Order: sequence, then C-alpha cells, then structure tokens
Amino acid sequence: MVGTYRVLRQEVADYYDGFYTQGEYDIQPLIQAKGRGYSFMELGRSCVLKPYRNKRTLELLWQGVWSYLREHGANVMIGCASFSFVRRSAAATMRASSPSGKTILR
Repeated sequence: MVGTYRVLRQEVADYYDGFYTQGEYDIQPLIQAKGRGYSFMELGRSCVLKPYRNKRTLELLWQGVWSYLREHGANVMIGCASFSFVRRSAAATMRASSPSGKTILR
C-alpha cells in the first residue's frame, strides 16, 4: 500500500458524532437542501508515500474513491482541505461567514 484516503459515509456519521466538516463549517443547510434521495460522503485526509506522489497514484486513489461511492450509493462528496501553499491574503479573500458564525469557503 502506498496511499490511502479517509472516507465517512453519511449513515455512519449520523450514527456517531456527525461529519468532521460539521465541526468546522455549517453544512446542515446543504444537507437539508439536498433532502432525501441524496447520500453524503466525506473525504478526509489522504496520505501517499513520498516516492509515489505523482499523477498516476492520485488517479488510482480517485478510482478507489469512485468505486466506493458507487458501491455505497453516495452521490454528494464533502470535506475539508488544508492549503499550506496559500498566502494569508489570498485565503482571506476566500472566506465568508455563515449565519451560524462558522467560517465557510466560497
């Protein structure tokens, strides 16, 4: 194994403490807007061994994510991402505040 992705299906998140993303952003309006018939899946951290960090490995990871989506009937993907290469000024322009006061990205 050279890479992995953390995923969380909605039914598992609902059984436990929700999605990690819900602790960072107010996504409840999004979940409610989609309503029944939509199943969310959260993509979390990914990790790839340094010698294998290339396009082909990323393609294989996404192929696995796609297979997992299809197998479990998820049709909406959500998740948080860290951008260590983004300048603070650029990141500030991407932010907005939701009605709950939590930060969201546009």
